[in-house]
Amino acid sequence: MPAKILFNSPTPELTLLCRELAAELKIEVDVIEGVFDEGERLGRQAVLRNPGIEVVISRDSTARCIQKALDLPVVMMAPSDSDYYTALCEARELGQRIGLLAYQQDAHDLDLSWLAGLLNSKIEVFAYADREQFQAQIAWAGAGGTQVMVMRGALGAKLARKAGMIGVVVQTRRKTVMQALERATTIIQARQLEREKNKVLKTIMDHVYDGVIAINGNGNVTLCNPVAQRMLGIGTDGEIDADSSVLCQFLEDCKPRQGFLLTIANQQIIANRAPIEIDGKSVGTVVTFQDVTKIQRMEELVRKELYSHGLVAKYTLNEIIGHGPLMQAALTKAR
Repeated sequence: MPAKILFNSPTPELTLLCRELAAELKIEVDVIEGVFDEGERLGRQAVLRNPGIEVVISRDSTARCIQKALDLPVVMMAPSDSDYYTALCEARELGQRIGLLAYQQDAHDLDLSWLAGLLNSKIEVFAYADREQFQAQIAWAGAGGTQVMVMRGALGAKLARKAGMIGVVVQTRRKTVMQALERATTIIQARQLEREKNKVLKTIMDHVYDGVIAINGNGNVTLCNPVAQRMLGIGTDGEIDADSSVLCQFLEDCKPRQGFLLTIANQQIIANRAPIEIDGKSVGTVVTFQDVTKIQRMEELVRKELYSHGLVAKYTLNEIIGHGPLMQAALTKAR
């Protein structure tokens, strides 16, 4: 079965861990290795090869790049405080002046005060939002005398070495990857359930005898089934101008109403109107309607069908209780 999860990995070690955990969970995963725009490019290619991909797992600014490029949900795989603590402990053994290179959102959310207290070291944070800032911050840290730079990926460690620093990579733990895969699986299941609900609704709307129109709170048509399209003489896209006379007649004051008559497109129709309410607040209106002449024809067919069968007795002669000679004579004559 083609994979439905795309996993973007910044390091070969994380790639191996992902494949190992995917095998344990018995799920198929496509894995790419790229950061920033390279991750975005590889993500596009993966989705072109496999249109069945439904969710992406990635980290940092690469996840943002992929999220903008692909119309898919993205599970952000963020490290825990303990992940950072382990890497910073390693960094402290390698030098006194420690820098932490972090994606701006992570840098904002991360509380380094307690980590610095535990390590009895000063930690300078270098935040970035994109590739340019990523490279600039590494160069700035190296020029400023930072000895050890802690970061999330192998690319950062490589650039840190070029800038005269020691690079320490924050390792993504097994639990973090497992949780990301489980969240991605939950999203896929939710999307499948939503598709099934939409399919059921579409099948119902396509096969009911009533015309059905749903209008949201802004007066825009959000649903117009084939019967409504045919009766109102509109295209298959179901587009109706919010200011059209049709909607004005249907909506009127938007209050609930049953069995009211309207003349639309030279047709006499009977309609029902009901509000769509969520938590006691109206968010739209549904109108159902039928051609009056069609209802009359159906009633006529029913009457003809009943007439062709004649009158049908509710009970049979055998169910009549009576043993007297007069009753027996009557039953014999009826038979």
